[in-house]
Amino acid sequence: MTSQPDVPADPPRFLTDRGMGAKVVPAALQEAGFEIVTMQDYYGPAKAERLADEDWIPDVTLAGMAVLTKDSKMRFNRLVVKAIHHSGARCFALARQDLTGRQMAQRLIDNKNEILRVARTRHGPYFFHVHQDRVGEMPLVSR
Repeated sequence: MTSQPDVPADPPRFLTDRGMGAKVVPAALQEAGFEIVTMQDYYGPAKAERLADEDWIPDVTLAGMAVLTKDSKMRFNRLVVKAIHHSGARCFALARQDLTGRQMAQRLIDNKNEILRVARTRHGPYFFHVHQDRVGEMPLVSR
């Protein structure tokens, strides 16, 4: 089991995964006051593209970051669920995958207070869906 940071960072840092892109969404979130690290900046573009979710999730969790992802289905992948549980990852996923970059950013910005509250006060593992008007915890289900 990977060790967890003692206390979530305040303000929390978030890693945006490759599904969030490297420009539009991260820039909008930073402008709105989120502390963002993109997967491409953290690993470099080539490595970011080939890393499996079950490999980078524990790594960024150990570095104290929470995860912002577009991939709400990752909570059904057995290897990813195991990685989230073992690392104590704190994950926030968009509940819809058909949004533009601007819409993705706006959905996260509209729910910023709740995302920050959860990330500041709760240790992982957890997986939240970010909806248009709410943030809801989802069970991690491995098939």
